[in-house]
Amino acid sequence: MGKGVKDKLITAHSGSDGYIDNSREFIVAMLESGIEAFEIDCQISDNQRIYLSHDEVEDTRNCLGLDDVFKLMSDSSNQTIIMNIDCKNNNIGPLAISLAKKYSLAHRIVLSGSLNIEDYDETHRNQLFYNIDNSLPFDENTSLYDLEIVLDKLRKNGITIIQSFYGLVNQEIVDVVKKFGMKLSVWTVNEEDLIDDFFKLGCFNVTTRVALQYLNKK
Repeated sequence: MGKGVKDKLITAHSGSDGYIDNSREFIVAMLESGIEAFEIDCQISDNQRIYLSHDEVEDTRNCLGLDDVFKLMSDSSNQTIIMNIDCKNNNIGPLAISLAKKYSLAHRIVLSGSLNIEDYDETHRNQLFYNIDNSLPFDENTSLYDLEIVLDKLRKNGITIIQSFYGLVNQEIVDVVKKFGMKLSVWTVNEEDLIDDFFKLGCFNVTTRVALQYLNKK
């Protein structure tokens, strides 16, 4: 993983703390805050422009581009914050890495969402927050046996961080992930007490919409 990533992370979900999702105001506020990481949602247009939006948009002219975000990061005095790019399309991740390299920011991004492992070389696979759902229909009925089979394959393919919806995570799941020498990231935890609970379980990252509120009370 990029050298800027900590041993434990709080990630501000897009629109955290009352900001508009995927907006310039949100990005600037996160860069000026003490948060360690923030998330954005990315789509890709027909002309291969990566833009910020949770859903596809026909007219993207009013959407912030990923290159705009990299410019903001480059110009900011905050030179450690990590950006989690939630890819809404399998084609976004490799293009995002290429764009990040132009700004010398490839070491400060991680990728989540729709990902094909084979699209990434080994040097970048430890930057993938790999959703279990990409390889296994993961719900409360999923057996630990099936989970272990998938985790073993993912580990052998260079995945180091697994990601899941927090409602499916318990101590048993965390322990199984750790058994394979991997870390667990959960989304989206919006109750402050629960954030502490998931760190106590041994989770590596918690994504939340109350990131600054949580940190300001610490």
